[in-house]
Amino acid sequence: FWLIFSSKSKMTLLWCLFFGLLAGFFVDLDHLFDYFMAYGFHWNFQHFIHEDYLNLPGYNYNFVILHDFELVFLFGLIAAFLKNKEKRIFFGIMATSLFLHILMDVVIGSGGLINYFLVYRIIIGFSTLM
Repeated sequence: FWLIFSSKSKMTLLWCLFFGLLAGFFVDLDHLFDYFMAYGFHWNFQHFIHEDYLNLPGYNYNFVILHDFELVFLFGLIAAFLKNKEKRIFFGIMATSLFLHILMDVVIGSGGLINYFLVYRIIIGFSTLM
């Protein structure tokens, strides 16, 4: 990573690391949507952290609309075609952070690779029963 930015200032590197970490963290905010769809607006931090909403009887959906390879591809495509170098770097970092986040989710065992394609989840109606 440092080799890419060796000609840049340390401040640029720090900003890139900050946005990369931010993107990797904020992508999980889409779990809030699933939580509120399952429980309504009754907040319980333990249920949220342990993803209890995924095991509720009668609730068989998992939307996680930011956890998809199509978004990685879109950010990468935007990065490839932008002329502004800073914006290219920004979208490249967003694509990389999201890709690494999804890859970790797949490796940890959150349902398999196919479940991280938005088109597939749309086709199955975001159901967890498939």
